[in-house]
Amino acid sequence: MITPSTLFQASPDVIGAEVNAGLVLLNVKDWVYLDLNETGNFLWDRLQSPQTLIALTQAVTEAFEVDAETCGVQIQTFLNDLNARGFVTLQG
Repeated sequence: MITPSTLFQASPDVIGAEVNAGLVLLNVKDWVYLDLNETGNFLWDRLQSPQTLIALTQAVTEAFEVDAETCGVQIQTFLNDLNARGFVTLQG
């Protein structure tokens, strides 16, 4: 179960390549790929070390013009999707 103290980190099974302002990720275990936009790329960079939803939300609201509530909901959806596809690992 994902809680506020859950730590998310990029899976070691995922490789990426920058394309324009975005990023294409490939999970080499099952050959699933994702195409991330600029915000997704920003989040992926931070996920190279363990991060909580709160820390990621704070980083995005400081870097982009978006309110914390909307941002938090969208990041949680993004993290749930990454988790379901095996792109991140969870701790805690």
